[in-house]
Amino acid sequence: MKSITLNFFLKSILTFVFSCFLIVSGYPQKNCNNHTTGLIPIGDLSGKQYRGFTGGKYTNGNSRGSIQLGRAIIQAQKIKALDTSGIENAKTGKIVFAAVGASNPATEFNSFKTFCDTFRVINPKLKLFNTCIGGTGIQKMNESTDNYWIQASKKLQDSGLSVKQVQVVWLEQEHTQNADTSFPGAPLGLLGDYQKLLSVILQKFPNVKIVYLNQRAYAGYLDVTPGVIGKGLHFPRDYYNGWTIKWLIEKQLNNEIGFRFSGTPEIPFIDWASSFWADGKNLRGDGLFYDCATDFGGDGLHLSALGEKKAGNNLFNYYKTDTISKYWFYQPQKINLSSRAFLMQGNVTVYPNPAKNFININSPVESQVKVFNAMGQVLFFESRYLHLHQVSILNWTSGVYFIQVLSGEGQFYFTKFRIN
Repeated sequence: MKSITLNFFLKSILTFVFSCFLIVSGYPQKNCNNHTTGLIPIGDLSGKQYRGFTGGKYTNGNSRGSIQLGRAIIQAQKIKALDTSGIENAKTGKIVFAAVGASNPATEFNSFKTFCDTFRVINPKLKLFNTCIGGTGIQKMNESTDNYWIQASKKLQDSGLSVKQVQVVWLEQEHTQNADTSFPGAPLGLLGDYQKLLSVILQKFPNVKIVYLNQRAYAGYLDVTPGVIGKGLHFPRDYYNGWTIKWLIEKQLNNEIGFRFSGTPEIPFIDWASSFWADGKNLRGDGLFYDCATDFGGDGLHLSALGEKKAGNNLFNYYKTDTISKYWFYQPQKINLSSRAFLMQGNVTVYPNPAKNFININSPVESQVKVFNAMGQVLFFESRYLHLHQVSILNWTSGVYFIQVLSGEGQFYFTKFRIN
């Protein structure tokens, strides 16, 4: 009898262990060996090339050119508090800032919201609203009849809001079933999907003024076991996602058919949000990096709580410091103070000073720069809006020179430097 009982006990233990093995082996497993890919983030590629294509978020680098900046300011200034019928109402109206995407964007945006909750000068009319639904790839969402849009409208309505109050959209997406990893074929294919989705967004949110496009996070740690995670989410499509955004904006800048937002709009006005892509453990230019063990969950795709916090903070810092967001993200009464603080209290730095061969002018916001001599003559003018300007002064005589820094919203800052 004891022998039978012992055999039964051992058999039960083995069955339990084997069952656990089956359960564990059935779960996605991230690959922490892929610490880096060797690819350079698109923002760090400014002035450099990838497979014959010049990097940087915009055509001429990481700063909005004058046309994009001017358009963005005009669109931002149109954002007003609206009632549920879409009528401007300064008293009871809201500015709905909606997140559109699937599972990763859902948690990233929720993390972003936690940072906004403690931001004392945020616009009290601003309502951050998460419409993201896990498992909804762009191929579903770019159909206007998809359940995603039914649920988005219902969630807004249940919260006492309406689709007519949505004026700002944050969008992160991918074609989850597209296995194409060619370049430039894959990002161009996704570009077509984005065009369809943007036209649907304009239809569903008729008062939208700006759609901010966000690049996906690193997918190098993802479990590539067939059938576990859609091939469209695998590396290198995460990297190509940023190229899609860059080319979308360029097409709108060039007023190409299907991408125009003025006149009879075909899609909304679009611009960069943040980028969550960094090459694994390799530090990006701004310091962003990922650790497989701490920043990602078990499948290598979804971020851990720490990873979500990192993404949320990255996005919050973008809106906190961006030239355009002050028009709608900040309290209206704080706009003048905030815009001045962006520049004047942001410590524009000029170095070296005294100078000999060149000077660097570093501004906390994207700005134009003029340099004058003591007679008031303009010796240098950079019309592009940049954070960092480098000016050659090799042939300039010794003396005191004056610098004017002009931000996109018209705030001036003056300083001086000396050539010995």
